[in-house]
Amino acid sequence: MRDSVLLRRLLALPVAGVLAAGVLVLGAPAPAQADPPRVILAASCGVAALSWDTGTIGGTESWQTTIRRNDVVIDRFEMRDRGGRRYGAVDGDVFVVRRDGLPDQDLVFRAPEDCTGAAQLTVTAQTECYGVELRLANAGSEPVTGLRVLSPVSPTPGELAPVAPGAITVVLRLTDGDNYLLASGGTGADMVTWFAGTYRAPAGCGPDAVTVNVTDSCDGARIEVTSRAEGAVRVQVTVDGVAVMDRVIRASDRDVFTVPAEPGALVMVRNPDLGLELVRHTLAEELCPSPSPSPSATSTDGATGDPGDGGPGGGGGGGGLPVTGASVAVLGATGALVVGAGAALLLVARRRRTRFSADG
Repeated sequence: MRDSVLLRRLLALPVAGVLAAGVLVLGAPAPAQADPPRVILAASCGVAALSWDTGTIGGTESWQTTIRRNDVVIDRFEMRDRGGRRYGAVDGDVFVVRRDGLPDQDLVFRAPEDCTGAAQLTVTAQTECYGVELRLANAGSEPVTGLRVLSPVSPTPGELAPVAPGAITVVLRLTDGDNYLLASGGTGADMVTWFAGTYRAPAGCGPDAVTVNVTDSCDGARIEVTSRAEGAVRVQVTVDGVAVMDRVIRASDRDVFTVPAEPGALVMVRNPDLGLELVRHTLAEELCPSPSPSPSATSTDGATGDPGDGGPGGGGGGGGLPVTGASVAVLGATGALVVGAGAALLLVARRRRTRFSADG
């Protein structure tokens, strides 16, 4: 009896140990997970400085982030646990910070009261088959200076000419996947971003983006271009190897135009951005035959005359044009009606006078 009780106590010891270990594991506090960083906007003259910090050191989390300024996407990047970026801003601009899996954060830029001379610049981008068209609208009264463009085509940032009040378009020739940047200010942490993006070619921008038809015309070559691409396509026309025209065909559009060229010239249409020849056409040796001379005007009876001499076939004095054909017939019929009406009136008048005399 005493042995069986002892055995049961020995078997119960491992179970109790496991339960005790479980209590220790469950009771130990788990490492705290860092809250996502909250973005703070600090306003200076013409610059919205965005900064964030999780408060932890060595965090490994990140968030795919999109920055919108007034409903226009101006930047995309991967946000780490701490950092900051500076963006060009005009009083009243609304910045929206959008991060995957987190609520959007809206930030309104208010320029300091003593801010004068800041750039009043708005930047938008249009993606085309040949790259990006940046539209720079300067709403201020002074030119905007110090803008730089960075892309694979110009790895060393090239400064743009001053942007006068109004709007201009800057074309960046890019290939799919290229990053580009429009910035001002210093470098590194002092740089001010106006627009940053990655170029993605629209659908249909390959070698079959457009169809081209070239035919002869009296003035040279008539060219018809039809686009199937979802972005604008640029075509170039050469005549005998010399470039004579660059033309932009808008997305899913049709364009017809004529290029002057001499008979026998070789006309070629190409896509310069792809380095692709689209069509070549040799004009006919004689584009439009000379018109044959028109026959001389004749009268109804076959006689001819000088239009100004009043003779047969002529138009009378004063240098008028000859009256022939249907016009002569109409005039003759009108004259006969007038003579007949006059004779009838004369006969009626005679009868009245004779009747009056007889009664007297």
